[in-house]
Amino acid sequence: MDLADKGMGSNQMMILLISLATFIRKYEHSLSKPFIVIEEPEQNLHPDLQRKLTELLAYVSDTYHFKFIVETHSEYMIRRSQVLVAESHYKDEKDIQENCPFKVYYFPKDEAPYDMEYTPTGRFAKPFGKFFYDASAQDSIMLNKLEMA
Repeated sequence: MDLADKGMGSNQMMILLISLATFIRKYEHSLSKPFIVIEEPEQNLHPDLQRKLTELLAYVSDTYHFKFIVETHSEYMIRRSQVLVAESHYKDEKDIQENCPFKVYYFPKDEAPYDMEYTPTGRFAKPFGKFFYDASAQDSIMLNKLEMA
């Protein structure tokens, strides 16, 4: 199937993959590594591809020492990063600060942004604001209530 006949997520992903491949080829042997900013890469992507994209970014960061800023609202990407942190078996918070390819900042509506701070178990030391993770849980509870009525 031609790429033109694929969905927007496939087209966006191809652009991202070609860009990453270009950066890898250009900088893989350089002492100077790029700082890459990616805005909402999860748009139009299946949840499993969002998870795999998180793994790819971690791989590129680890293998080629690139740094990324990824602006996302994707619970799938954030949750996958938590699993990857837990699987890495960091000794403590200092080990995470020095070696973890991920850092999550939360930007609440009426407060200053803050670092969520991964723990060695992959959990966050600080909470997300209301309705970030719990939005789907709230809808599930509402469905259960409606079903019981």
